[in-house]
Amino acid sequence: MKGKVLVVVLAVLIVHVFAWALAAQEEEDKSPNKMFIIHEDVVKPSMVAEYEKATKGLQEALGKHGMTNLKNVVVQNDEMVYSYVSEVPNMAALDERPFAELRKKMGAEAFDAMFDEYAGTYVSHRDYMMTLRPGLSYTPEGAADSGEMNFRHFDMAHFNPSKDDEARELAKEWVTLYENKKSPMGFRTYTGGIGTNTPFYMWVSWAKDAADFYAQNAKNRELLGEAGDDLWERSLAITDKFEHNNGRIRPDLSYLPKEEEMTAK
Repeated sequence: MKGKVLVVVLAVLIVHVFAWALAAQEEEDKSPNKMFIIHEDVVKPSMVAEYEKATKGLQEALGKHGMTNLKNVVVQNDEMVYSYVSEVPNMAALDERPFAELRKKMGAEAFDAMFDEYAGTYVSHRDYMMTLRPGLSYTPEGAADSGEMNFRHFDMAHFNPSKDDEARELAKEWVTLYENKKSPMGFRTYTGGIGTNTPFYMWVSWAKDAADFYAQNAKNRELLGEAGDDLWERSLAITDKFEHNNGRIRPDLSYLPKEEEMTAK
């Protein structure tokens, strides 16, 4: 677990190279994009209790030492993957070293002991960047996320690298279709950055629970009709890999010191 801090720092430094891409996408969408850094742990099923105990200890330390620059929302999926999602407000923030600050406040011995609690609880971890694309997302009136909507469904598409422009146009078509059909079901679109095989798109839908999501989804597919089927087939035609899974936001494992809304995640 100690090596995680170094991995995050390296990923943050590398992302400077891609700053121009964010600016270009934001101009195209005519709405502000949001960039996130995600730390992901694949946890051993038999060690979930120990892992979550360690995470609660970490988040408690962040609060105790006033680490407002280490806010994060934890999302757990059905495959025992825990993701720590932190928004990067601007490029200047990427130069900060918040864990070094926490280590100084706690003391090296206490800091290292805290991370040692993770030993043996996970099989792998990684860091990557994602960008929320509001211009390619759809939130109908009355379907805004809320504190009760902790269930998440993730659809992920790895598009053929030669079809990046076409993938973006198809993403726009999905928004237009939902708007024209006045779908009551919303989604947020994210594009992959450092640490992902681009072009990578992820669509996130929210609901109260799995039953609520699948009931909404069935009605939505019927609403979209043949137009939805056609767009789906055209999307698959340029997709190298498609996957999906379910998860939920874990407020009890997240660190939002001012009880900020856990939306747009």
